[in-house]
Amino acid sequence: MKKTVNIISLAFFITILLGSFSSDAQILFTNIDNDPDAPHESAALEVRAIDGGLLVPFVTLNYDEGEIAAMSIPGTPADGLIIFHDGSNSISKGLWYYDAELPGWYIYSNYQSEFTLELDNYAELYESNTLTNGSPYDLSNTHYAPWFTALSGLMGPEFYFIDDALVNTESGTALADQLQTIGVHAIYSINISTTVTSGTADNTITGKLYINDVPVAHIFFRHTFQNKNYPTNCFTCGLIELHTDDKLDFRFTCVTAEEKIRVEHLNLRLTKVGEF
Repeated sequence: MKKTVNIISLAFFITILLGSFSSDAQILFTNIDNDPDAPHESAALEVRAIDGGLLVPFVTLNYDEGEIAAMSIPGTPADGLIIFHDGSNSISKGLWYYDAELPGWYIYSNYQSEFTLELDNYAELYESNTLTNGSPYDLSNTHYAPWFTALSGLMGPEFYFIDDALVNTESGTALADQLQTIGVHAIYSINISTTVTSGTADNTITGKLYINDVPVAHIFFRHTFQNKNYPTNCFTCGLIELHTDDKLDFRFTCVTAEEKIRVEHLNLRLTKVGEF
């Protein structure tokens, strides 16, 4: 027969039960007849069944001033509090826990490995010129030309800066600086920004990220200059997958042949967000 116990009564029962044990006692709830096994030594409370699971409270999450919150829970949630959210309010469905140190609500990861931000695994390449002394590039409409004078910025243990590496382009080889991954197989967040000028109006340029001389389809920007000699900011970002010894660089091309652009700033920034 199924029995329903009022949660207040259950809480009172557990309180009385806990009070009757010493501080190092363990509690086992089981519906297995003549269950011979004691609770696991690492568990203060163990629930054991062969025909059901543990159902945690359903609590709705929503947005409060841009932050995820459980409005029905009074005060500040306890560190480690676990709830189940139903997927409403455009917030992912699943088990959520509260971290009082950060603080905030976070979903339990369902990926192969939990993605965490590791700022020590950070790398950066940047163009060495200033806004008054940019590097001119002769571009064509048949191949991408890499940038030439990159310098390394903050380099984490996941990366190695390759100075004056020979890079294959569609028209042959060209001198360029690259960033080489020496870390494990992982997912990285990449942000690329640049300030460029064109010697002619209506010149359309494209900038693309290359990994091992192969363009990455979703990491690119395209811009048409409205005026000549007018600095323009371009930006692209996304997630990329990198293996050990992969090499990265960034290259430009344009719609018409024999155009020139001046790269006055280029920043390529990588941060590891998860491992496989």
